[in-house]
Amino acid sequence: MSGLSNLLGYEPLIMRVDGVVIYGLHAYGSMFDMRISPDKKPYATQAQRAYWFKKSGHSKSVFSELIERFREWSGASLVVAIPSSSVSGLSTLQDMYGVTIRRIADSEPRKYHHNRPVNDTGRVVLDVDVKDQKVVLVDDIVTTGASILFFRKMLLDAGASEVFALGVGMSFARSESAPASDDVELIVGSLRNSLETELVGSLESHLIMASDSLMKSLSPSRQIVVMGSHLDKLENVASEMKVSPDYLLKQIIDEL
Repeated sequence: MSGLSNLLGYEPLIMRVDGVVIYGLHAYGSMFDMRISPDKKPYATQAQRAYWFKKSGHSKSVFSELIERFREWSGASLVVAIPSSSVSGLSTLQDMYGVTIRRIADSEPRKYHHNRPVNDTGRVVLDVDVKDQKVVLVDDIVTTGASILFFRKMLLDAGASEVFALGVGMSFARSESAPASDDVELIVGSLRNSLETELVGSLESHLIMASDSLMKSLSPSRQIVVMGSHLDKLENVASEMKVSPDYLLKQIIDEL
């Protein structure tokens, strides 16, 4: 697994269920438990990050980058997202990778009932051809692994040559290993590198937003371009790094 660890920048979590290896990007568990337990407290930020990704898509760019690195390691040609439990629901992962497994009937949510068997037979249809393809199957939170194994079998029955199971968040209690406590900062650092490439167009035209004081501190030959589509991303990364958006912006500009 050293190749995967090198690509991610850290050791992923691992869970084995019925002989199947499931990988995880972030530790996850009860936020209360993660904060009061000495052995879990270093991972509380990771658990919160995974929760808010599931809830409203926070840190989407971070996890998109990590999932892409995982896909590269696996050699898969396709990423498939597990659907939400509701026909009317659309998960963050489905928003990112499309509705390739489409729900046609609601499924009873398994929150607080994780030991309940998964039976979505007849409630979902596969809208993508996976025959002879390697596939990364990704779920937002893996607690017992039951859901991801159900959909993994669905893809294999449809002809996928190999299915790699991946969770954005993985149960801290059920994983065989835990990532280093500074993984979050490493991930944010890698995102910052991608921000520099994605947001900075050229030496004449530079990123997003800035306060009057920051703009006055820049060289007159430099121009700040306001790009509204990137404001949330800059603010989220700055928040994760515990710095102001202006500070992060100036750091990026100063390194050009």
